[in-house]
Amino acid sequence: MENKNNIIYPDGYQIFIKGFTFVETYANSLPTDTKTLNSLNKLLIYPSNPLEWGYDIPAVINRNSLHFDSNGLLPKYLYQVWLYSPKSINDPLGKYEGSQLICNWFGDSMEPSISAQQYIIQKLYKFSWLDKAQNIIPFNPKR
Repeated sequence: MENKNNIIYPDGYQIFIKGFTFVETYANSLPTDTKTLNSLNKLLIYPSNPLEWGYDIPAVINRNSLHFDSNGLLPKYLYQVWLYSPKSINDPLGKYEGSQLICNWFGDSMEPSISAQQYIIQKLYKFSWLDKAQNIIPFNPKR
């Protein structure tokens, strides 16, 4: 049965979109004049934690992969999609209940000429389901 949320992945996995959302980042709410942006940039890009919060943990996000604009701001939207496949990964004993993956990415607004599903497919076909998805552990209330 064909489902509008059904995607056949290049790895051969049948993928279903369980949830999709996008929200505005702070870039949509900031003023656009250069002087204000430069002063806000210093606060937004180099945050510091008070010492009483504990260790200063370095960021694990690769800033080069976030595609900041020329003012050093994030793109205007954060996209999030929850994907599910009824097929587990490397599971010859059938211990798992399929596989899933939650993806987040930043971007500008979607083209109005394409559907959300087409937009998701464009973004997600760039990586392997086998490398990124995780198997789902069955729910067992008797444990």
